[in-house]
Amino acid sequence: MTPDHDAPDAYSVRNALFERPVTWRLQPARLRIDAGMKQPIHLDYADIVAMRLVYDPKRTEWNRQRCTITVRTGERFSIASVTYLDVIRIAPQTAAYGGFVRALARRIAAANPACRFVAGKPAWLYALMLAAPIPLLGLPLAWLSTLGVKGRDFLFYAGVLLVIAGLPWLYTLFRHKPRSFDPRAIADDMLPR
Repeated sequence: MTPDHDAPDAYSVRNALFERPVTWRLQPARLRIDAGMKQPIHLDYADIVAMRLVYDPKRTEWNRQRCTITVRTGERFSIASVTYLDVIRIAPQTAAYGGFVRALARRIAAANPACRFVAGKPAWLYALMLAAPIPLLGLPLAWLSTLGVKGRDFLFYAGVLLVIAGLPWLYTLFRHKPRSFDPRAIADDMLPR
């Protein structure tokens, strides 16, 4: 296997405030995970059965992404695109994360062609996300109808409500849409910008 000259061979991140920093290292036949005082974990690329890329915003981390890999035993490991510096500060690592995830995906695909490469939320969760606005928008629309707003005025207010509530929802739906991806050419919209 040829080395990935355009990508870092290591990526360090602190996934959560009360966790130790974790360093992920690409080795020729396996992924090495160093998590502080623990013994390193070694995962053969051939034993990785799934890789999922998810848009995962939290509080002020609007551009946070997460890569989760699943091994044959069912164990999962997650890599975040932002790192916690302290209680207040969170730093994006967009370029390093993107390069590392691309290199990792290529190595997994070369070692295990049967690996599933997916992006977005699982289909069942995406279906719930599609259905969630129905009751959330239904209540304000029902409230509008009780105010005695008639005809065109009701349609105007309902339209304004749908636009205001719908834009963030549509953006989130687009980012969470379940789909597969080519591990040798990950689309830019699947990684943080």
